[in-house]
Amino acid sequence: MKVISISLMVFMTAATTAWAQTANLTAPNGGETWKLNSKQKITWTFSGSAKMRLILIHKDGKVEGAIKTGLQLNTGSYEWTVGVLENGKTVSAKNDFLVTIIRHDDAVLDTSHNTFTIDDSQQIDFNLHLKLPPELFSTQMKVTSPAKNTKWWAGNTYKITWDKGRSGDAKVGINLYRQGEFVNTVSGFIANTGAHLWTIPDSIPPANDYVMKVFTFGDKFQADSGLFSILARQQFRIGARIDNSLCWSMHNEWSSNLGCGLSQHSTQPAAQRAAGEIVVGFDNFYDSGYCWEYVGHIYRGFVSFDLSEVKGNVVSASLGMVRTASLHRYGASVSNNSQCAGSVHVMDGTWSVDNQGNWHGPCHFYHALPTIAGNDGTVKYDGRKMLIDVTGIVKGWLSGQQANFGLMFIGLDEGYAHNNDACYSNFGSIFLSILVK
Repeated sequence: MKVISISLMVFMTAATTAWAQTANLTAPNGGETWKLNSKQKITWTFSGSAKMRLILIHKDGKVEGAIKTGLQLNTGSYEWTVGVLENGKTVSAKNDFLVTIIRHDDAVLDTSHNTFTIDDSQQIDFNLHLKLPPELFSTQMKVTSPAKNTKWWAGNTYKITWDKGRSGDAKVGINLYRQGEFVNTVSGFIANTGAHLWTIPDSIPPANDYVMKVFTFGDKFQADSGLFSILARQQFRIGARIDNSLCWSMHNEWSSNLGCGLSQHSTQPAAQRAAGEIVVGFDNFYDSGYCWEYVGHIYRGFVSFDLSEVKGNVVSASLGMVRTASLHRYGASVSNNSQCAGSVHVMDGTWSVDNQGNWHGPCHFYHALPTIAGNDGTVKYDGRKMLIDVTGIVKGWLSGQQANFGLMFIGLDEGYAHNNDACYSNFGSIFLSILVK
């Protein structure tokens, strides 16, 4: 009795273990498409524990080979490089594959319920590899500039841009609208390049609700910008401050009377100027006073401008003036000659004139390097009425990059050592015109 009891117990234990080893394949279980060489998980549910292997077969039962052997049933999954068998072979892409789970004793535990596909087709990334233009993927035109809430200033030139979408090579027109009403033709029908330069007329009234419309003939394709602003430019005209602006001196005198002192010479120059004018150049004349000698004078004009009321970004700035008189004398020969005009320089410091009319150090402070247009650092002025571009200088003054000490006018010839010669000009109505946005 004792031996029979033991044998029965062993038989029952072995049978129970075999019955408990089950598996249910969950992936691939039919309908999946897995890319060749991609990483995919084969998964199953299970009960019990045993060694097992995964086999790849076809729907007709033909065996491709082992995916993996020596697996444990209770792991529940295996990450597979799709199509690659345990022996290193790669299968051909097909749509009739099944996976089967086989226990170590060759018992089949489960098989995919339906076939799955191994796919080797390649997907092309058109944007990355072919660099196709974005408009091919858009069916609609789109205005990209002016963007919503953009600020443009009248008188300036801006680039209008748009995505062409499917409008192709059709010619486009561009119009400006406000509150649904036509305002201005920006351009008639032009080539559909996606860009157009527009100089905004000063006649366009300032407002913050303009819309730019780009359209093809018949409005088959059209696009509107977001609301944007057109602002008016502001013009400042500032008169020059020229009080005590005449630099003149008696730096040199020529006399047979070596005992003459400076205080005994005439201190009044021969050149005369009206109120609001400057004199630029030199003269030399015979002083019939105490010393009986020739006396030379150099005339340099200084002007400055109060820019405290100027606000905004400078678009342009011009120095304007009128030449009211000019004298060119060589000995007894006298003529009015514009060669006695001069040049303009930027001041580096303040200046002063003493009670005898002699200039002091700061009156010589001006840039040796170019400060306005011109190879020698100056701007020559000629003619009777003239404008000189000083945009860069005014921008420097207003930004604080350069102190505003004004401008100095210097004659082209300061050779006052020539007896009885003269070369000078008078300038009046001096002003600064500044355009800001």
